[in-house]
Amino acid sequence: MVPGLRVHELVRNHSEFEVDGGALYTITFARVMNQRRFETLPPDLQRIIDNNSGLAASGQHGRLQQAGDAAARQLALDRGNQINVIRLAQAQEFRRLARQVEVEWIQDMNRRGFNGQNLIASAKRLIEKHSRG
Repeated sequence: MVPGLRVHELVRNHSEFEVDGGALYTITFARVMNQRRFETLPPDLQRIIDNNSGLAASGQHGRLQQAGDAAARQLALDRGNQINVIRLAQAQEFRRLARQVEVEWIQDMNRRGFNGQNLIASAKRLIEKHSRG
């Protein structure tokens, strides 16, 4: 994203997490298409879309994005930009302080008739499962 959006030219400070610190977020990409529109496509085009979608394609996109991180970081350094490292202890403290947001979200989901705790637990399991190399 950095080169494409020219972030390294727009800002002078960047943040990254210590290698063992994890991140404070999980990013999700989605390519979606209206089902009715998809069904109007010829079968050969449907196969092309199907063959370039799903979990394997998602993993490939993630690996491609991750592969660009070092080059993007270097672009920032080459411009003399500052890289601020968020240490593990800082990330853990942020997570502790932000826990209230999760609690409020669970309560909101419960009010809407969903089991918020189960949704959070399921999301965390999926993030863990699909975050492994």
